[in-house]
Order: sequence, then structure tokens, then C-alpha cells
Amino acid sequence: MRIGFFICLLFFSISASEYDSLETMLIKTVLAGNTGLSMFSCDSAAFDASSGAVGALPAPQIAVESMQEKIGSSIMRMQTDFSVTQEMPFPGTRPAMSRAMKARSFVSGAARQELARSLAADTKRTLAELAFAWRRLDISDSAISELSAAVKIATSRYSSGLAGLIDKCAIEAEIAMIRADSAQAESDILAVQARLAGLAGKPALAGIARVNTHITSILEMNVDSLLPMVLSNPSLLKLEAVVGADHADISSAKRKAAPDLMFKGTYRNTKGEPDQYGIMIGATLPESWAWKNVSASRAEKEFVLRRDKAELDGARISAETEIQAKVLTYTGLLSRLKAIQGGAVPLAGKALAAAAAGYREGVTDFNMYISAGRTMRAALSDEAETEMKLRQTLAEICEITGH
Repeated sequence: MRIGFFICLLFFSISASEYDSLETMLIKTVLAGNTGLSMFSCDSAAFDASSGAVGALPAPQIAVESMQEKIGSSIMRMQTDFSVTQEMPFPGTRPAMSRAMKARSFVSGAARQELARSLAADTKRTLAELAFAWRRLDISDSAISELSAAVKIATSRYSSGLAGLIDKCAIEAEIAMIRADSAQAESDILAVQARLAGLAGKPALAGIARVNTHITSILEMNVDSLLPMVLSNPSLLKLEAVVGADHADISSAKRKAAPDLMFKGTYRNTKGEPDQYGIMIGATLPESWAWKNVSASRAEKEFVLRRDKAELDGARISAETEIQAKVLTYTGLLSRLKAIQGGAVPLAGKALAAAAAGYREGVTDFNMYISAGRTMRAALSDEAETEMKLRQTLAEICEITGH
């Protein structure tokens, strides 16, 4: 029987669209089911609702008061007062409070975008692990299939002497070790699928069909083209939103020193007398009217602003240096993958083909055949692992750039 151990894997590839379609489907599922995104959406909606409430004037008070007034010793006449009272914060106070609430709503929205981008990157990284486990399973299954054919050859030689039994036992031991690797790969597949379900906020995910994952096209990139994108990634946008909210809080804090105003209009109707009108204007001072308290509150918020600005500046520098490091990592992995696909795998395949033919014809020791098979499996596993790391690094680059 002809032995063609792993040679079929060398020429097997598939369009990236199948893997990309699965990746897109999983990202949509995760974003639709993740509870963290729902929480941020609720927070943002709550801040929006609060901004409308604090920005509106309090409801006016309308009152009607009727009483009898005694004139002289026995004459009574009816007197009725109609009044409208409107409390009004000092001009600019409520708009400032409303702007602060809206700024916090924008922070929640930016945090939601940051989480969504992080979840998408986590999904891509996790799917890359799943693809690696699938590839390991394929490599193991192909190895077991081909070695099973070698066992038949060793078995047929058993009648001629002890060497055949040694070959048979050694190859069966190799198959057993490969099956152990296969069992580990199957366990890893279940674990990764469970992690994907956790990202989607579900106990389990259905419809994760096994697809071929061999990379057929490579994306080239350079730092210069990515740096402008870094400054618009969701993490930096969230920090910018936090700084904007700090400014709004300071503006609102300044307004707390201003008094609240009250306007009251009264109309009095007295039987037998001319109608009367009255206007009252008053002011209520807040409890924290003391300038010391107001200044302390404002100073506290200004220190918070300085802290958040420093965090934003540090995050920008960190993002720029991180994208450079990730691109260098990506470039190194790309060079490694090209070397593996262009050298290690083809050469290992040729060595295995020669060892397989020699063993089949009885001119090659089975140890050489086993060694060639291990070298081939190692080259294919190295290729699969490098592709996984390449995909994961690309996911991290997309997360940093926000694309």
C-alpha cells in the first residue's frame, strides 16, 4: 500500500472568505448578546434622560385662596387671591448641569464603543485559537490515517522476523501519542467554544461550523499608515470624552455659588373693591454659599481634570508605541510564516516522501520514517501556530487603531 503521509496537506488551501464569514458572524453574535454593552446603553440612556430633567425648570405652583373679611361689626365680604409662583435657578445654572449630564452620557457611549471594539478583538483572538485547534486535529487525523497504513505493512512483515513486530509496535505507539494530541485538541476546541459563548453572554453557541482555516492571502502594513488611525481609536475617544465631562463638571460647580431665584405673581379679587395685583421677587441661597466650600469643590474638580488630561496624554503615547511594537511583531510573524511555507514545510514533505517510499520498499529504517513524520507534523503545527499568532496580532492592531 502506498504511503503519502501528510503530502496532501501541503497543497490544501481555501479562500479566506469562509473563515472571514464565520468571524463576522461570531462578532455580530457577541455584540448582540453581550450584557456589558447593554449596561452601557442603559447608562447612556439614563444620563440623557437626566440631562433633560435637570435642564428643565421646576413646575410652577398655582394657588387659589379664598377668605371672608369682616368690615365693621357685622358686614362680611369675600376675598379671593390667585397666585402663580415660579422658582428659577440663576441663569446658566441648569444648562450647565444639563451639559454635565450629557457629557457623562457621551462618556458612557464612548465606553460602549471601546467595549465593543475590545469584544470584537477578543472574538477574533479566540476564533484564531479555535482555528489552531482545528488545524491540530486535522494534522493528527491525517497522521493517524497514514500511520495506520504503515501498520498494515509492518504487520505483513511480521511473519518474516522480529523486526516486523518492533516496527508494528513502534508505529502503534506513535499513533497512540498522536491520538493523545488529538484528544487534547478536541478538549481545547470545547474550551474555546465555551469562551466564545461567554463573550456572547450565552450558555452555549450553536452554529459554529468547522471551516478550513489555512491562510491564502497576507495583509502587508506599515506603521506610518496606521499612526493617524491610532488617535481615533475608541479608548482614546473615551478618555477625551472624560476630559470633556470634567470641563462640564467644573462649569456646573462654578454655577453652584449662584442664588436660586423665585418669582410670584398675585391677583386679588375683593367683592366691592377694585382688583389688585402684586409681584414678588426673592432669592434663596444654597447651603454651600460659603466661598471656601465653593472654591474647594471647584479645585477638586480641576485636579481631576488635570489627572484625566495626563492619563489621556499618556494613553496617546502608549498607543503610538504599542502600534509600532505590534507592527514589528506582525512583520516578524509574517516573515516566519513565509519561511515555513516556502522552506520548512516543502522540505519536510520531500523528506517524508522519500522516507515513506524507502520504508514501503524495505530500504529505509522505520525510525527514519517515524522521524520524518514527526518533522512534518512539527512543520505543519508551527505553520498553524504562526498563522494563529498572526491573526491574533492583526486583531490587536485593529483594536488599537479602532478599525
